[in-house]
Amino acid sequence: MRFGPAAITRASCILLVAAGCSSAPPVDRAEFWAGTAAVDLTPPRATPLGGYSGRRGQPMTGVYDPVRAKALWLETPETRLCLVVTDLVGSLRAVRDRIRPEGASMVLAATHNHSGPGALARGFWQAATGPFDADWYEEVVRRISRAVAEARASKRPARLAFARGVEPALARNRRTPGGPVDPEVNVLVVSDEISRPIAILVNYGAHATALPEGNMLMSADWPGALQMILEDRLGAVVLFTQGASGDVSPNPPSGRDDFERCSAMGEALAGRVEDIVKGIEKREERVRISYVERGVDLPDPTLPLAPSKSVLGMIEINGTRMFCFPGEPSAELGLALKKRFPGAWILGLSNDHLGYFLGEEEYRKGGYERNMSFYGPRMGPWLVDQFTQLGERGHAEDRAAQPEGGSGQDDHRRQPGVGAGAP
Repeated sequence: MRFGPAAITRASCILLVAAGCSSAPPVDRAEFWAGTAAVDLTPPRATPLGGYSGRRGQPMTGVYDPVRAKALWLETPETRLCLVVTDLVGSLRAVRDRIRPEGASMVLAATHNHSGPGALARGFWQAATGPFDADWYEEVVRRISRAVAEARASKRPARLAFARGVEPALARNRRTPGGPVDPEVNVLVVSDEISRPIAILVNYGAHATALPEGNMLMSADWPGALQMILEDRLGAVVLFTQGASGDVSPNPPSGRDDFERCSAMGEALAGRVEDIVKGIEKREERVRISYVERGVDLPDPTLPLAPSKSVLGMIEINGTRMFCFPGEPSAELGLALKKRFPGAWILGLSNDHLGYFLGEEEYRKGGYERNMSFYGPRMGPWLVDQFTQLGERGHAEDRAAQPEGGSGQDDHRRQPGVGAGAP
């Protein structure tokens, strides 16, 4: 049979279309993206160390290991959230608001490191962080902003998984021998499409005070050792967030000196985290993220210089709630929230630093933590009530992690970039 030119042309077109259909690249079906970045926060000159008032604002004498800020960018088609964690003693709401990217929510947390750079706070916190240095403050804002921008630019299709274990031996209640501690080690692993880790977020409650007041060398303390060890072993950016550590000190394994004990603490917890990560069997491609923040009028302060307003926030990822405390909650308060919301995380020192938060009985006992609690005996229970309201307000059903193996009262808002219907 012979075919004319028109028939041949039509047949050729059909073949080309068919070939194009079979060889076209797959449509990008990603629904979750993540990116990370880290920047050095080691100051270029002698700067006061922040954390212990007994240092009286004296400058550091050298650097033992670097301190950093790390950003984790999380994005879905509806939501954009950036979590930044610094190796600093606390978080400043003014810094958080300066570094917040357009169209996204921002949570700024700190490891509560007592041997990192100070000179960043005005007012009564200068007693523990040294005289305010405006130039250094602006430099820190620039560096953290760069981390946020780089994390956003590096986003790629991703998956995630939650897991948790327990490690009671590395924390001790410093107010009451044998008193409560939160032994949970919470882990969030963010991986790329072929399960290579991009970021690992670790949460545990113990002060970053393995290095004492007499240390004058800049260091990230035991959370820095933890992060460096895990980054070397797992090949991902590791971020550490404090849990309910207001009355909890680290309990490091023995060592010949403070720095050796600091490293031993990081090594011991890193081994625990590794075991937890190895037990993860499934990573989720479908991810739901929200961030809700409430501006609050605080209870009447007992210290005239204490702020009268702050913010309370809650991250929720696939049903796991992360309560963002603007200071240092005691283990008792953290455990109370976890009892109400199984699988929840406590993110201490997030978005602000208002001092210590205790239960009423602990407040009446007095002591250092009582003296650093600036809002009276009801502040701790009031915060638990406020966070309970956030946790119960129209959010997804609790989903436990995989087992191992500020404007004023009633200003309740979802920050920009947190889903349909956001203002």
